[in-house]
Amino acid sequence: MANLHLLSQSINADKFCQLYKRLVNVEDRLLLIADAVLLPLDSKVLDQLPDCPIYVLQPDVQCRGLTDKLPSQVQLISDEAMVQLTLQHQQVTSW
Repeated sequence: MANLHLLSQSINADKFCQLYKRLVNVEDRLLLIADAVLLPLDSKVLDQLPDCPIYVLQPDVQCRGLTDKLPSQVQLISDEAMVQLTLQHQQVTSW
């Protein structure tokens, strides 16, 4: 079963891509919350990631005024959908 990777901090794009390539498998999912919702704004991040689905928490995006600024590759999800994602995965890894 795939793992859910939960990232809550905004980090340097290059460091994020290195960690992502080392820690995330193609069947895994990535959920960005809190300040990590800023990561998809850097085109370098999206260019270097495989086709793993990327989710961002809608309330965190809205409170930062980013709703219309995120690329189409990321999917906005509600708090309820976040809970469902955690239940659907064998392991949730926060980093």
